[in-house]
Order: sequence, then C-alpha cells, then structure tokens
Amino acid sequence: MKRIRTVTVKYILTLALTLCFAGAAMAAPQIPDPVGDIYIQDFAGVLSSEQKQTLTAIGRNLEDQTGAQIGLLTVQSLEGNAPEDYANAAFRKYALGNKEKNNGVLLLLAMEEREVRIEVGYGLEGAITDGRAGQILDTYAVPYLREGQAGQAMVTTYQALSARVGQEYGVQVTPVPEQPYTGTAPATGGFPLGWGMVGFIGLIILDAFFFKGRIMRTLFMLFLFRGGGGGGGRGGWGGGGGFRGGGGGSSGGGGAGRNW
Repeated sequence: MKRIRTVTVKYILTLALTLCFAGAAMAAPQIPDPVGDIYIQDFAGVLSSEQKQTLTAIGRNLEDQTGAQIGLLTVQSLEGNAPEDYANAAFRKYALGNKEKNNGVLLLLAMEEREVRIEVGYGLEGAITDGRAGQILDTYAVPYLREGQAGQAMVTTYQALSARVGQEYGVQVTPVPEQPYTGTAPATGGFPLGWGMVGFIGLIILDAFFFKGRIMRTLFMLFLFRGGGGGGGRGGWGGGGGFRGGGGGSSGGGGAGRNW
C-alpha cells in the first residue's frame, strides 16, 4: 500500500512538472524563422521590394564596416505577448550582432497592436540609450505610422539607427534621414528641378570636403542593389549559401517602445 502511494506521488509530481514546462513553452513568444538575409524580416508585408533591397544594402554595408547588425522584424500580431518580451525573444533567436561585442539592434513593428519597439544589444547601449531610442521612434517612426505609412516609417527609422551606429564606429554608412513633414499641407510637393540640382551639387561638394566621398559611394551602392538582392556573403538562415545570418549577439532588454 505504501509503495502504491509512493508511485502515485511520483506520477503526480512528474505530470505536474511536465504540464508546467509545457505551459511555459506554449507561453513563450513564437518567433518566425528568418528568411533570407537576417537584416529584413517583413512578415507583415509593409515594405515594397525596392524598400527591402535598399535596407538590405544598408544593413550589409553597416556590418561590413562595423561588424554590427540591425534587424527589422514586422509581424501582424504579437500573439498576446508584451512588446518587450517579443522583441527580446526575437533578438535572441536572430542572434543579432557580434557574439563578443553584442552590437546588434532590433526594430520591431506589430501591426495589430500598433506597437513599435527598438531593442538594443549590450554593446550598443551606450550609443543608443533608452532615451535616444525613444527619440528616434518619436522622430522617424510615429509620424509616418500615424499617417498609415508603415513602410516609410520603417525605412527612415532603420536609416536613423544605421546612421547612429555608424557614428559610434566613426564611419558614414548612410545619411541621417530627413524628419517627416508634420504640417497640415501635403508633404509630396517637392522642390523645383533647379533647386534640386543645386542641392545635389552642394551635397557632392560637402561630401568631397567633409566625408571623403563616403556619402556618394553609399548612394551608388544603394542604386546598385536596386537591381537585385545582394549576393555572396556568409552562409546563414534561409535557403541559400549567400544569405547572412546573425552573429551570435544578445540583448539585455535596453531600448524603447511606442504605441501609435
């Protein structure tokens, strides 16, 4: 009788522990497997093909020059998870940044919850503090998101993050994007052709004197990548040997989030 009770207790404890572990596994955020280069994972479909190619080129250029990685993940829903938990889980799964330097950044967009978040790796928390991450979202993401331009919001925010990381390493990866127009008039009027030409010539002169031609080289690279995705590179996630994966970095939960 005593032996039967002992076996029963062991069985109940084993079952309870199994249910606890199963519950924890089910509660963990289910992050989609990355497809192609690790930099852009657009599962919500907010980016055009051209935007994806442009951001992938920036991501590759940044990693080539600094070793840092910036990943963009867009999803339809967080599936009941807190944005912080989902972003941290995605950061770990994608292993953004160098394993030793932990110099990765994740930009997360959730359409149903209307949440956007920047998650920063340990090694870049000094360059992108919580306050600066919030400022970047307020300046480059939220205004476009409120206008229903999710794709443009991700492009300008990714560019701003890339420019900031580039500054930390002393390299010019991409120019800091212009701030969104927030007035009442449409922002699509543009400048007359003559003024645009003057501005372009001025940019060439400034680039030659102050940036040693880095801006024009970056712009040339972006146009080059418009014709097709980047080839070569290290093997990684996805279905081909040319795709780049995460470098093994991790995050400690630093960053900021916004709801729009």
